[in-house]
Amino acid sequence: MGRLEFLKQSLPTIVAQPHSSCVVVDYSCPERAGDWVRKSYPEVKVVSVEGQTRFNLSAARNAGLAAASGPWICYFDCDVLFAPSFVETVGGQLAAGCYYHPAPRTDMGLWGTILVARDAIDRVGGYDEIYQGWGDDDIDFVTALEFAEQQGHRWVTETLRGL
Repeated sequence: MGRLEFLKQSLPTIVAQPHSSCVVVDYSCPERAGDWVRKSYPEVKVVSVEGQTRFNLSAARNAGLAAASGPWICYFDCDVLFAPSFVETVGGQLAAGCYYHPAPRTDMGLWGTILVARDAIDRVGGYDEIYQGWGDDDIDFVTALEFAEQQGHRWVTETLRGL
């Protein structure tokens, strides 16, 4: 919502990743980001959430998940630029029962970036949509994944250093 200029910079780095697909959520963007994506990158799936006046990152992420088809989901904000080798570097290291977050975890600009198996997301029920705007939703999601650790998921940070 209102971040088309960031998307224009980051989307090419994602689309160029091999062996992956991309879902962009246009959350009532006044700049009509979804239209730009459809025109510029027809291979990208666009989910449109219409009629919203206030951004809800959790709702946007859950809408994107509903449209995604892969067993692994990488959530990230549109202002994150990925290295050209990201998927190749990370893909071969993914392990069942793990989820991945960039290191160091103190970089607040990357807190929204997380690579997690769809079954783990299903286990915790996705993002809690009670959160509005930005902030705390990611912490809540990570906390839910940490609780799920008791059922076999564990935190891994080293793999995403190639971001």
